[in-house]
Amino acid sequence: WKGVSSFYCDMDDRPELAELVENVRTNKWHELGLQLNLEDNDLVAIRRQCHHNISECRREMFSNWLTNTTDPSRKQILKALKTRAVSEIYMARQYELYIKQLPPTTANIVHVDLNVQKPVSQCTVTNTSGTVPLTNIPKSHTTKKLDVIKDDTQTNRHSNNLRRTQQKTLCSIGAIVGIAFLAIVIGLVFTKFAGKGEKEKDTISERRTTKDGGIIEDDDLPNLLIYSSVISDINAFCTYIHIPVADYSRIKKENPHSSIDQMNAVLHTWLDRDKRTWKEFIIPFALLDKCVKAKELATEYSVYFDKELS
Repeated sequence: WKGVSSFYCDMDDRPELAELVENVRTNKWHELGLQLNLEDNDLVAIRRQCHHNISECRREMFSNWLTNTTDPSRKQILKALKTRAVSEIYMARQYELYIKQLPPTTANIVHVDLNVQKPVSQCTVTNTSGTVPLTNIPKSHTTKKLDVIKDDTQTNRHSNNLRRTQQKTLCSIGAIVGIAFLAIVIGLVFTKFAGKGEKEKDTISERRTTKDGGIIEDDDLPNLLIYSSVISDINAFCTYIHIPVADYSRIKKENPHSSIDQMNAVLHTWLDRDKRTWKEFIIPFALLDKCVKAKELATEYSVYFDKELS
């Protein structure tokens, strides 16, 4: 770039009384005065003189500070506002924005020719005093002005880099959380189906090993009732599964009108007495000439027969 013009109002410049009265309206004027190195006795006298009127006290405090302080500056005001005793951070920021919007003084208008095609010895600095080579300007006169330009550029670059880093970090965290959640869901689904498959596999393996279809569980009672619906002679069925005649007579008396309820009660009585196997349940089907149903059940529950179903 050809050059940079710096038009700014220096923070080290002396503020005007009207500027302070307009922009620094803190009620903590006494604490602010102490931070500006004013004597407490002077501040007490100002309070008494202004009859405790905060606006008047604040104005007199600023007037006293501007009159009795060597080289008062805006930077001192900003620093005092940000102290813990005053804690007017927002007011300090607003005042700083106001300062940056002020028109520059003549002494602060500087144009620096930074043509990259020229050696440093040929670069110039221009203000109201004229144009002189950059190498001829005393360091004390140029360092602060050039540092302002340099600091602003570095600050903007740092802010942009920080913003990009934060965005990348947030994206990475979001991606990690999403992947972790997906992995958990997949794991739960896999565990459910794998567990179900293993359970079924173990059950079938156990039935094939025992050759009797395994133990009938309480949850199988609805299936028993459906299978036994093909049996019309409940009395003979009770004989084959060794239900005493007295028990069957009691069941008939309790359920006189429903054969389904009778069969349900018979199966309950049969299962309650001892652990029963599917083979014990299937054999009466063959004995009652229901061999087709018996073979279906035997195939479904892996029950092994020698000659019972032949």
